[in-house]
Amino acid sequence: MEQNLLTYLKPSSGGWNCTTKSSIPHPMGWNSAHGKAAPGCLKILSLKKATEMRILLGLDPLRPPLTGIGSYTKHLAEELIRMPDLEVGGYGFGNIFSPEKMIKLLSATYLLQNKSATGQDHIKNRLREIPGAYALLKTLMHRSMKQKLEHSNLKFLCHAPDFILPRSSGRNVVTIHDLSHLKYPETHPPARVKWLKKMLPETLRRASGIITVSEYIRKELLESGLIPDGKPVYAIPNGCSAGFHPRNRDMVLPTLAKYKLGWRRFILGVGTLEPRKNPSGLVEAYLKLPDEVTESFPLILVGVKGWKNQQLNKILSHVTPVKNIHLTGYLPEKEVQELTASAAVFVYPSLYEGFGLPVLEAMASGTAVLTSNRGALAELGEKGAMLVNPEKPSAISKSMEIMLTDPEENRKWQKAGRKKAALYSWKKCATMTSDVYRMVNG
Repeated sequence: MEQNLLTYLKPSSGGWNCTTKSSIPHPMGWNSAHGKAAPGCLKILSLKKATEMRILLGLDPLRPPLTGIGSYTKHLAEELIRMPDLEVGGYGFGNIFSPEKMIKLLSATYLLQNKSATGQDHIKNRLREIPGAYALLKTLMHRSMKQKLEHSNLKFLCHAPDFILPRSSGRNVVTIHDLSHLKYPETHPPARVKWLKKMLPETLRRASGIITVSEYIRKELLESGLIPDGKPVYAIPNGCSAGFHPRNRDMVLPTLAKYKLGWRRFILGVGTLEPRKNPSGLVEAYLKLPDEVTESFPLILVGVKGWKNQQLNKILSHVTPVKNIHLTGYLPEKEVQELTASAAVFVYPSLYEGFGLPVLEAMASGTAVLTSNRGALAELGEKGAMLVNPEKPSAISKSMEIMLTDPEENRKWQKAGRKKAALYSWKKCATMTSDVYRMVNG
């Protein structure tokens, strides 16, 4: 038996104050369907049922429309709630949520009806326009939550899924999705960069456990100098929603008809239209394709307009309608899922990602994927997607042309993507996350 086996010993008495004892492993990997470990994740070989723990999960990322971190929080919460040895509540929206209220909150209907949840977004966006207001709002929100947590008289482990821990006593875990505020600060509002630079080092010092969503970000975080010596950091990959799966033509005809698209006859890009996602590079690459290709395969960009997209707007202003480029804006999740499963090629040439959830979703949908050959995207796309230098539009264009005009090449990447995506699930993500809870609680 390997030395890093985790064995959790059930204590002699139950109850809220009980803890478990465990050996702390070196971060390794989780078992795939083929028996191989993915680097940087927890490899759990055996596990005895532990005493029930109370978890408080941060819920502010659930404000609609969901971002990547919002999706992470939602799916993680849904899986954790199903675990019989965990009692999962939440904090956020200025409140503390019982497990029963957590289930209600995870309903999209509840979120849309809860005016206090969605109204805060409008206030926050307006305050960002006032110098110093963003930091003041964040400080007040954290101070208010600290008081609520201290006065709750609950014993719990707190998990912040979005970078910054609330100021509370007790054990805690934080998830770091990327370091884009340091690597690409120009892609964020200055107030957010200033806030993260101030608060993230403190969070990492106080954190009992630190999770990243890829091995690449784990290494980047360790090399940043922000982690105290000896503190472990665990890479636990995201999962993929069950709604992203292969579909046949008949299943998606209404959506294709709505947008006047043909089955496997368009190129799809999904993501916020901002410099870090490199939509301008994708458009430049598309414009380099032969006319007969662009006439047959329109480029569909799905996503809201983000921070500083002037370069994209400049390029699009010179594009003639013949070139077939369409920006849809935000679309409902079901339509995104159906378009993802219907595209000829899914292209995601982002300059920097912490994980790359749209890439995983496209691979799981059975669509050939072209993505960046760097960082977390290269890690995720290895053996599952065609990789390309995201800063070379000519290379992106050439790779797109191959995937669009060579049916055998396209089918190869469809098959490879499905095989790679099968290694990831939100259940695995939640199971490994709960193992971190037990380690820091022991």
